[in-house]
Amino acid sequence: MNLESLQRIDSRWIFLAFLLAVAIPIVNPIGLPLKISDNTKKVYEAVERIPDGGVVVLTPDFNYDNKGELQPMMEAFLRHLFLKNVKVVSVSYYGAASPLLMEEAMKSVGLEAYGKKYGVDFVNLGYLAGDETAVAAFGANVHALVKVDYYGTSISQLPIMERLRTAKDIDLEISLSAGMNYPELYLRQWQTTYGTKVTGGSVGLIYAPLIPYISSGQLLGYLPSMRGTAEYELLSRRPASAIVGMDSQSLVHLVFIVAIVICNIGVLGSYLKSRRGGAKI
Repeated sequence: MNLESLQRIDSRWIFLAFLLAVAIPIVNPIGLPLKISDNTKKVYEAVERIPDGGVVVLTPDFNYDNKGELQPMMEAFLRHLFLKNVKVVSVSYYGAASPLLMEEAMKSVGLEAYGKKYGVDFVNLGYLAGDETAVAAFGANVHALVKVDYYGTSISQLPIMERLRTAKDIDLEISLSAGMNYPELYLRQWQTTYGTKVTGGSVGLIYAPLIPYISSGQLLGYLPSMRGTAEYELLSRRPASAIVGMDSQSLVHLVFIVAIVICNIGVLGSYLKSRRGGAKI
């Protein structure tokens, strides 16, 4: 075999290999093994420790450009929460599109599948403008700030809102963040003032700067992007799209490594050929 010819493989075959690496796990999930980190266990245990009838505030602080990383995470949290006897309140401070992403997640997960009712077990309060000012106002007096839910229904008509008056009533804040400042908002305004416990997850880009908060215990663990979500799905025994995504990602990495090895073998073949040609001279 002419090793040098490996440098001239038609690139279309390589693109096909990448396409298959992405598509195969989607059609037929492989379930490649994942080691569950201590960090993911902390997040899972924080959700498990929510008392019966407790209140959880889930904040989808991301937009459609981060949907690929954080939407599966939001759905994983919702599935776990709906298995428990807790009240879930969704509110966002990131942008007007965030409540729409929550609506999509709810359609995917389904309240009825878990025997839950809107207004009793779950409510979407939509988007509140003002960033840290809004977070502080929400923590101080929810009913003074919020008058209607995402659909325009008065919160006085929603039984779930009777349990939530201030941040003191929040048993756990779950922040799903595309920006580092959002988990920090809840740490400053709710945890410091009211003792609210905070956990959640973020896009991979901002995860590293949040590690000191995890190490100090201010964040009760924090999921890093797709990998963290896949681990959480395994731990909560609810495998879904994140595990499929990790299968695809792992196969793509494998194809990439194989392509590099083949290319380097071709380069080595070219080098050996040039050496032999030089020896004849």
